[in-house]
Order: sequence, then structure tokens, then C-alpha cells
Amino acid sequence: MQTETLVTNEAKNDFLAGRMALKNALNQYLSKSKIHPLEKVVIKNSQSGQPYIEGYEILHCSIGHSYGLGVGAVAPFRVGIDVEKIRPHLNSLANYIAEPEELLLVENFFNNQTDKITLVWTVKESVMKALGIGFKISPKQVKIVGQGNRFFEVEVLDSTPSYWYVRPVDTEDYYISVAYEKKYGQKTSVDWDSEIGISSANA
Repeated sequence: MQTETLVTNEAKNDFLAGRMALKNALNQYLSKSKIHPLEKVVIKNSQSGQPYIEGYEILHCSIGHSYGLGVGAVAPFRVGIDVEKIRPHLNSLANYIAEPEELLLVENFFNNQTDKITLVWTVKESVMKALGIGFKISPKQVKIVGQGNRFFEVEVLDSTPSYWYVRPVDTEDYYISVAYEKKYGQKTSVDWDSEIGISSANA
């Protein structure tokens, strides 16, 4: 799986930053198969709103952006990525997206300064993006049920339950979370130069 981040100076460029990050993620992913980087990458959206890469429909991909930072992920299996700028949130948001036990699970994940609400949000949204359902279900149906070494275990309580690993990254100003199904195992690597595909670039 390959992921990419791209920073822009203006929030209005978030959309383009996400697209560019996905292009970079695809090229890093292809480079592992000794395929030369592509100059032109056409990104489209399915009827459900999920992005896909023209000519590489066999691959799964995901895009996120927040306050000038765009991120993209590419993998041969379902993958979701989300990014959120670390900033204050109303406690009412926590009540809307999570149960008290979930907030306890994420507490101090990075350190004693962990922003629980922002972290929970990125974890859950990365899973919902991988599923391609957005907010068609309540965030509380995407339940954080366990914590491991640098990852969370997530269960989707839907008509067709599914089980996920989510690996968050703290970039000081942002939290980025990458989700993939548990059946691919904990050994699936997620970092800025990995099988799954995360990377970064500055505009």
C-alpha cells in the first residue's frame, strides 16, 4: 500500500492537493514493481463517490484533505485514508461519534497530549472511506474495540460486519489514519515508504 501527503498554502487547493498526493502514491506504488512514474494520472469518482484511477481500476485508492494538507493511498485491497488538522472540538462531537470506552482506548495513544476527538474522527472516517459508504451509517457503528502496537482494531457494526486495522500517524499538526481489513494481517506495513503506500510532498 502506498500513501502520499501534499501540503498547499490555501485551503481552496485541498482538492488538488489530495489528487496530487494520490498521483504520487500511485507512482511510488508502481515503482516497487519497476514501473516508470506516470506523468499523467487520471482520477475519477464512481457513482458512490469513491475515487479510482483510470487504467488502474484493479487497485483501490483513497483521498483525504484538511486545512491545506492532502493525502492519498493506493493498495491492491480496500484501503481508506483520512487526515484532520489537530484543533479544538466541542465535546458534543465526541458524544456524536464515539462511546466513552472508545475515547478511553485512544487516550494517550501518541502521548499525554493526544487530541482524542480528532484521533477518533480520523480513525473512523478512514474505515468509512475504505468501505465507500461515507456517512451512510452512524460513526458509532464504526467501533474502536482494541489497541495494539501503533494500531487500532475496528469493527463495523452493519448488516455485513467487517473488521479493520487502522494505523494513525501524528505529524505534529495533523493526524493521518490509514485503514485496511484485518484479514491482511498486522504485518501489512504502513509508513511513508511501504507496501501499502504512504508518502509526502510539499507544494
